[in-house]
Amino acid sequence: ATDNGTIFSVAAWANDGTAGGALWVSLSVDNATGGYQMLKFTDNGTAVSTWSKHAAGTGAASADNISSMSIAIDNDDYLPVVAIGTDVANGDINVYKYDNSTSTMTALKTTAAANSAGMPISIAGSADGSTFAIGYVATSGDNATVQIFYDE
Repeated sequence: ATDNGTIFSVAAWANDGTAGGALWVSLSVDNATGGYQMLKFTDNGTAVSTWSKHAAGTGAASADNISSMSIAIDNDDYLPVVAIGTDVANGDINVYKYDNSTSTMTALKTTAAANSAGMPISIAGSADGSTFAIGYVATSGDNATVQIFYDE
């Protein structure tokens, strides 16, 4: 696919118990392949903030443009969960969680042609980090879908 020229960036704050917490940012880097990066910014309140790249990924297929991004923090381990809409023509849904032990993004959900083409996707997490909800405009007749899933 041709890069659609749109850059996506989403951020979420993790109150991880450190002096300044952490800001997780997911940034599209190559829309033509669904490429994105996961960055972490930390600030201890006294020194200059630092940042680090933690993971990079691609869409479900190499030809998928990113059409939407949303991020939430798993409050159980303070790691990001990102929902990415890909494939503008078909509306694919991809939900990934950063795995700190392997420095990779683990797929929690990948569904082809579930979201109405080009429509946004949204994710939210529960206070205890065990439950996530994704919302999107379904391709079925009801046009609105919220899916709940658990990360135990």
